[in-house]
Amino acid sequence: MKTTEEKVIEIVRSVKEIKYPITPDMSLTDDLFLDSLDMLMVINAIESDFSYKVDMGEVVKIKTVQDIIEILEAEIHK
Repeated sequence: MKTTEEKVIEIVRSVKEIKYPITPDMSLTDDLFLDSLDMLMVINAIESDFSYKVDMGEVVKIKTVQDIIEILEAEIHK
C-alpha cells in the first residue's frame, strides 16, 4: 500500500507529467511550475483519491508538496 507521500507525489507528477524526482520540500509553483489550473487539478485528484474535501482556506496555504501531505495526514489521524 502506498504512503500518503507517495500518493501525493504521484498525483502532482501526473498533472504536469513531471519526469524528474519530486521531493516533499519542493515548491509547487517555483520548483514544479504548477499554475492555478494545475493546482485545481491536483486538488480535484486529491479529493477523489482520498475521499476528502479540501477546504478553500487550506488551499491558499498550500505552497509545497509537504503542505498537501500534512493536511491529508492531519485528516487521516483525526
